[in-house]
Amino acid sequence: MVNRGKRNLAWLVTALMASCIEPYQPPVIVADNQYLVVDGYLDNGRGSASVRLSRTQNLTENGPTAESTARVTLEGEGGSRFPLAHQGNGVYAVTGLNVPPGAKYRLRIGTATGKEYLSDLVASKPTPPIDSVTWRAGEGGVQVYVNTHDPLNRTVYYRWEYEETWEFTAAFSSSIEYVNGAIVPRKENVYRCWRTQKSTALSLGTSARLSQDVIRDFPLVFVPFESRKLRIRYSVLVRQFAESREGYDYWQNLKKNTENLGTLFDPQPSQTTGNLRCVSDPSEPVVGYFGASSTEEQRIFIGYDELPFQRYVESCQVDTVKIEDLARFDPGQSLVGEIRGGTRRPVDGYTYSTLGCVDCRTAGTTVRPDFW
Repeated sequence: MVNRGKRNLAWLVTALMASCIEPYQPPVIVADNQYLVVDGYLDNGRGSASVRLSRTQNLTENGPTAESTARVTLEGEGGSRFPLAHQGNGVYAVTGLNVPPGAKYRLRIGTATGKEYLSDLVASKPTPPIDSVTWRAGEGGVQVYVNTHDPLNRTVYYRWEYEETWEFTAAFSSSIEYVNGAIVPRKENVYRCWRTQKSTALSLGTSARLSQDVIRDFPLVFVPFESRKLRIRYSVLVRQFAESREGYDYWQNLKKNTENLGTLFDPQPSQTTGNLRCVSDPSEPVVGYFGASSTEEQRIFIGYDELPFQRYVESCQVDTVKIEDLARFDPGQSLVGEIRGGTRRPVDGYTYSTLGCVDCRTAGTTVRPDFW
């Protein structure tokens, strides 16, 4: 009886504690501050510079807001000046530059409001070649790795970006469609598509604690076996950048503030300071970084038949519609084929499925990439 009473008391305490839990919605902080955000990069290998300008925003706002009326100039340490032309959506660029390795440059930005911003002088840094991009199939999917080294031991700090492209097909092949109340043959392919997706993750590596400037089997991207990316053929283009210590610290801090949050054990967000400042108002924060190096890249392909585990399964289903019911056919559906009682008998109805299961253009493009 005593043990039963203790158990009942424990259940009662648990129930009371659960009943006291209420969802908490913290107040949304709204501010009028729209600070300048700068993402700038000088590629001394290709002789080009690109800068993206935008403004900070509140969490409740859609954006970001592009800064499209600025004057952006690349300035060399010796006094050379190269204006960047606006390409649209806050992106400014210049090509045809002759940038010797080690030469120092900075950004100067003037806005329509009369404010002026300036970056620190940064030295253009050569990037060593990528030794290899490899992959291994393991638990649950495919892991892609990057390997590199600098025999001169001068790089030490690395950053990578990657761009994925994959070929896929719709679940069902359709040769007809329902247009303006009539069944007509399809005029274009909607079965086979390709999709390209740029990485948003910050991938950083360093050999600072090693005796040699070598990066081996750095895990870059993981693709689950169940992903549509591995259904037919998958490709990843890896770009490698050499970073300065200051640039590496900036990207590392940004990574902590944007990717490593969500649990009690993750680092608390901190202010990410780059190498730009507002000359007109030194108290105004400026977000972003301007870096300079060459770019090395390498692309690999992975075929479906190369994988030891082939698990991709379509979850699409097909249904039927009678001819007399076509007038009520949902435009969100797409026809697949005809239904006949025999080869020479008239059409009794049609099979159909959801648009995404028939038209691959809902998730990609029918334009085959040049490198495919």
